[in-house]
Amino acid sequence: MHSNSFIYSLKIWLTSVFLAPLIYIVVTSFKENYQDLGTLISNQFSNYVMCVFFGSLFSFFTWVLFFLTVKITTLHASSIKQSKSIISLIGALLTVGTFALFLSPSISIHDDFFYLMVGNCICISGGSWFYKLKVDSLYVTVRAH
Repeated sequence: MHSNSFIYSLKIWLTSVFLAPLIYIVVTSFKENYQDLGTLISNQFSNYVMCVFFGSLFSFFTWVLFFLTVKITTLHASSIKQSKSIISLIGALLTVGTFALFLSPSISIHDDFFYLMVGNCICISGGSWFYKLKVDSLYVTVRAH
């Protein structure tokens, strides 16, 4: 079957690269007491840029695996809903695996990177359901015996 696996997975990955750091900053800013929005933005802008840069760098290989997962899932799943369920779960597991590989074998809830990991999992799983996955069954060929 022909699908939009590449664009679909790319949109999800880029959403996580750019949105997860914002989730992380919002969560961590509640832990710190900022007096005004200007101070928050000036103090967190460099953190956001670093998270985007390193997040894209460290998660690129994970995205490749995620793309292959999407491609394989669209070939074998019986419905879009089943495909998205599998894609969402495997995407979250790949994200947790990436964080465990690069940061620590056991990520603690008390670690600030835990919130970045959760933000990425939310973006990957949510993006899997948000973006449209197209599977075109018109491209299936029938083999003659």
